[in-house]
Amino acid sequence: MNKTHILLIEDDLILGESLKERLELEGYQVKWLKNGLSILDHFSPDTFNLIICDLRLPQITGNDIFLSLKEKYDRLPPFILFTGFGTISMAVEMLKVGVDDFLTKPLDIPYLLKRIHELTTVVPTEDNHGLIQLSPGMQHIDSMLKKLIPHPELLTLIAGESGVGKEVCAEHLHQLACPDSPFEAINCAALPSELIGSELFGHEKGAFTGAITQHTGAFERARDGVLFLDEIGDMSIELQAQLLRVLEQRKFVRIGGSKSITVEARIVCATNVDLIELVKQGKFREDLYFRLNVVKIDIPPLRQRPGDILWLAQQFIDQNALRVGSKKVHKINDTVKQTMINYGWPGNIRELKNAIDRACIFCDGKELTTELLGLGSISGSDTSLEQTLIQAERKKIVSILANNNFKIKQSAEALGISRKGLWQKMKRLNIDKDSF
Repeated sequence: MNKTHILLIEDDLILGESLKERLELEGYQVKWLKNGLSILDHFSPDTFNLIICDLRLPQITGNDIFLSLKEKYDRLPPFILFTGFGTISMAVEMLKVGVDDFLTKPLDIPYLLKRIHELTTVVPTEDNHGLIQLSPGMQHIDSMLKKLIPHPELLTLIAGESGVGKEVCAEHLHQLACPDSPFEAINCAALPSELIGSELFGHEKGAFTGAITQHTGAFERARDGVLFLDEIGDMSIELQAQLLRVLEQRKFVRIGGSKSITVEARIVCATNVDLIELVKQGKFREDLYFRLNVVKIDIPPLRQRPGDILWLAQQFIDQNALRVGSKKVHKINDTVKQTMINYGWPGNIRELKNAIDRACIFCDGKELTTELLGLGSISGSDTSLEQTLIQAERKKIVSILANNNFKIKQSAEALGISRKGLWQKMKRLNIDKDSF
């Protein structure tokens, strides 16, 4: 198809006509149905790239349409529900069963167009480094990265737990800003301290024993692209001093050399530890921390992004099929979906990908099971008591907020705490209205 085909299901003649005209002006091809029942017997998942459906329709609800199609077909195009009677709890339930977005009237047309673009242009491939944009938190990060494009001189610090996708975030910035230039990644924790200086700055022939040829370092290899320094907190104090000097002067000298080389690359650093705490312990230079902390991006752990879990799982299933050359499509049933959403994912996206890859290898049919994912056998050992309590507290607060339409006063009273206390807990547990 040379156009994006959208199926619009809306019984309101004025809104339906208005939406159809606006989407067609944007270049989309739109089929408009005023009766949702007709779709159930005359639908093919390959016909449309996206479905936009009103929740309240004559004779059938948009929710029933989605669940009926999901039961009948292994794969559906992205599905957006909208309503004039939405609540937070309803949105949470819709996202849990697999709806891609849940919007309320009056529709925010710019946001709708943005979501249509995102949901119809992401193509899962083995080399896809596009940032996951389903949850509001990740959409905010994507927006921040796009604002950095015209500012290669700004240092960027990406923070987050191991496995949340810090390097993917850096690669996404690279694809946005300079896809035709090099992307150089150095893991500061993986290289011995005596080698990392040479790997970063390079060395001249004869600079030290064993330097039999000239070596070009990562700063030089990156040219006008991106240099990604992962686990920056593991860099030695001595090397931190050298790095600080390079970042301030935007110049460096190869080990054993005398020629000054200008740094052209965009510098992106990442850490899975609290650098401020390392500064207090004397393990990280305070001046380097403030030099790095120009633009800080905090990637939330997967357990705080429930809207991303099922979407990511499907991407990994599709990638697995492409990798092994199989057209077999694996279905995730509702029980497994709920298990995946409730699981804490201490290993974050890396753990999710490994679980899906393992399940796809051993799956004999089309449907993945909890046993194949192996979550039951590892959830107890990988989730500490403290983490379990944190998850339980967060789940309780989210439930109370949802039941009270996110009204802080009523929610605080239901929890038996003050409004200030609730705000503090929400901040500590990374809960905000956009999380839903």
